[in-house]
Order: sequence, then structure tokens, then C-alpha cells
Amino acid sequence: MFYTKLCSIYDEKDILKREFPFDEFHPLLRKFLMDELKLNADHFSPYRFASYFGIDLKQSIKFFLALSDNQGLFNKIYKYQCSNCEELNIITDEEDLKNFICHECLEPESLENQNFLDEVKIIFELNEEENELKNSLKAHPFFDKHTSNRNKSKEGDVNLYFDHLSLGQTLEENEQKDSEGNVYPINSDLAELEREVIKPLTKGLRKDA
Repeated sequence: MFYTKLCSIYDEKDILKREFPFDEFHPLLRKFLMDELKLNADHFSPYRFASYFGIDLKQSIKFFLALSDNQGLFNKIYKYQCSNCEELNIITDEEDLKNFICHECLEPESLENQNFLDEVKIIFELNEEENELKNSLKAHPFFDKHTSNRNKSKEGDVNLYFDHLSLGQTLEENEQKDSEGNVYPINSDLAELEREVIKPLTKGLRKDA
């Protein structure tokens, strides 16, 4: 199931085939997800993936962005702790980022504000439709359910890494080059966010992707 799903995603994303060879990254991703699931992780971090396998962080971010495009393997979840009331807002849709209002104090924020871009954090979760995929990973013969609680300190580290990836940094990495040097976005949701909101508001100060 996991193999088949990943193959179908690779078929649709040239950047995956070009920069993340399937035969190399399929076993890495499988091992990573299995090990995180052993720790009862619901969310997955490109920081941890990069650290786990010694992969360049920027490449790891691009890998996760490609895997979260067009109903791919991951969904993107946005977290923002309101600067006014300190309430933690969980945002699951880019439209809600464009018109953000804190659900506790009703304070608005704008993507024109660089501080807001830096304070919005992105984490990744398996697509809700991938419950069968999660179960197939857990059913793998090398998945030992008895290890899920053996290292609480490591499980705590999982959550620490989530706060490091900002929306601003992610947008900077959301581009790829084809063989002719043309630049294209990796993740269409983020590209629309940048095109429709950030670029017009920053009056061209940001790099055109």
C-alpha cells in the first residue's frame, strides 16, 4: 500500500523523480514514518527527517512540500500563537491564513506582516485518507508496537522540532528548477498563497518564484 501510494505521487511530481530518487528515498521515508509512529507521533517534521538521515535541510523541506501537494501523502497544518492573547490557533486551510482572525480574541493578522510569517509554524500529518496507509506501516514486520513508550525524552523532542519551520522559511524553499533552468513552485497551495497575497502586498520585494 505505502509503496503503491508513493509510486503514484512520484509519477505526478517531476521534482521527486529528479532530486529524490525513488529507490533511495522510499526506504528512508518508510523507516522514518515507522520510527515516528512507534513514538505515537501524529505529525512529521522535515527537520527530524533531515537530522535522522543527514540530509540537507532545504532539500528535506522541498521533499515534504512535494509530498504534501495535491492531496499527496501529507496535509499541511499551520500553528500560530496569537501575539495579543497567546492563544494557539490551529489552521488547516490556506484561505484562513489569508483572512486570519484569532479564534479567541478576534485580533486579525496580515500576511503582509513579516513577523506573522515568521511566527506561523508548519507541521505535516498523514492525509486523513491515509489511515489505511498508516495501518499498513504499523503492520510491517519490523514495526514493534512495544517500543512506542520506551523513550519519552525522544518523544518530547518530536514536538520541539515542530516549532522551527516557519511559513516564511517554507515559502522561500517552495521553488524548483527544471533542466532548462526555469523556476516553478513545488507546492501549489503555497504558490497560490504567495502569488495572491504575499507578492502583491510586499510590492515585489520578495523573490518572484
